[in-house]
Amino acid sequence: MSILKVTDEEITSALPAEMGQVVYTSENEVTAWEKRNEKGIVYTLRQIKRSPMIVTKAEEEGDRVEYVISTGIPQCDHNWFANDLYDLSSRFAEARSEER
Repeated sequence: MSILKVTDEEITSALPAEMGQVVYTSENEVTAWEKRNEKGIVYTLRQIKRSPMIVTKAEEEGDRVEYVISTGIPQCDHNWFANDLYDLSSRFAEARSEER
């Protein structure tokens, strides 16, 4: 069962009103990168470009880009792991700020 009805140019809720309302729907474009560090831990970076289709709050209007870094937490020195993840995140943030 879908919670949305999609026609040519319209998207509406398929749920009965007593079940609430759809407050946000977007069309997403996802790109993923993977990086393996020297200990074999794989980090995944996802870039999600969102184009809102249904919005009930003005602050959610307009396209936006989100980034998510994820990994499994390995059995290792967690201080080292946290520092490695922080360094990778910092390098990514620095690269993004240089683009602007």
